[in-house]
Amino acid sequence: MLSGRWHNESAPFDNRMWMISHDPVVTAPRAVAYDRDSKSIKELFIVRPALAGRRLPRACPIEIKSRDGLTLVLYLTIPVGE
Repeated sequence: MLSGRWHNESAPFDNRMWMISHDPVVTAPRAVAYDRDSKSIKELFIVRPALAGRRLPRACPIEIKSRDGLTLVLYLTIPVGE
């Protein structure tokens, strides 16, 4: 539950309820509400419902040097189960 990327999208002035996006990277991203008083998370919706329940491959960033000396970032996609 804690893995992936978390981003606080919005919070009201009283700072009690946060709207958070969660991208676990290997499953579908989702939007959640975090209640700071009860310390509970409620799922609001899945951002890409067609990907719900599917395991997505990991992508690992790799940096290489180009012929002109600049750094290029490549993403190596690791097959699911590897």
